[in-house]
Amino acid sequence: MNKKILLVEPVKEEGVFLKKELSAEGYEITVIENPNDIRPSLSKEKFDAILMDIDVPATYGNLLEICKDIKRENFFNDLALIAQTDGENTEKIEESIDAGFDNFIFDYSKRGVIPKEAFKDSLGSAKIRREKKTIDRYRIELLLETADHRATQEKFLKFINLIVEKLIFKKINFLLGENTAKVLFKRAVELSMDKYPFLSKLSFERGKPNINELVSHTADIQFDQLKMGLKEYVNNFLELIEVLTQDIVVGIHAKTVHLQV
Repeated sequence: MNKKILLVEPVKEEGVFLKKELSAEGYEITVIENPNDIRPSLSKEKFDAILMDIDVPATYGNLLEICKDIKRENFFNDLALIAQTDGENTEKIEESIDAGFDNFIFDYSKRGVIPKEAFKDSLGSAKIRREKKTIDRYRIELLLETADHRATQEKFLKFINLIVEKLIFKKINFLLGENTAKVLFKRAVELSMDKYPFLSKLSFERGKPNINELVSHTADIQFDQLKMGLKEYVNNFLELIEVLTQDIVVGIHAKTVHLQV
């Protein structure tokens, strides 16, 4: 059965264009222009995802409130919320994460340029994260790639802080506790220091790495080096989490087998 997508697009011409493009990929697309029509649409038909533009000022605030309400209701647990954005406004992306958005499509609405595989992956990773109740590596790597394209250090650091605070350590502290998070933090730093010694100045405070303090202590480090070092650190941390998660699953499975025997 084809995936059913509710597309919220205030610009009629864009809605027609996007519907044509995504329909060609096998999705069943329903287009609405007003966010207030989201709930009535959901009451009439079951959708796999809602795709919406968070860069439209006139509808942005309303979208967030509606999505918060949708995420609070268990009835809509299987519904993926995907935002399209140019990625320039990190505050909007952070607010969207807090509102319960599952994933992002960056530069999605450019004429003739629709990353269809990225859209497909967004749907899949949202489902996996909900089932496993763990961090979403796909979403983190997507934001990390977007951060890499920021032209200034200030914009890059906003993205890195967002990734580290909202998508990694907030979740890890909740799932594993702050002490475990701190151990993983130290190990990821150690793994990254061979290539980027300046990461030794990265400290752990209030349940998360203090990236802003690192920057203040490494003023002599060029932006490109800082960027590569922080990306290396995030990737090493993700590898550690993946190994730890696998060990936990294997351990639980072993205990279950032992009890059965």
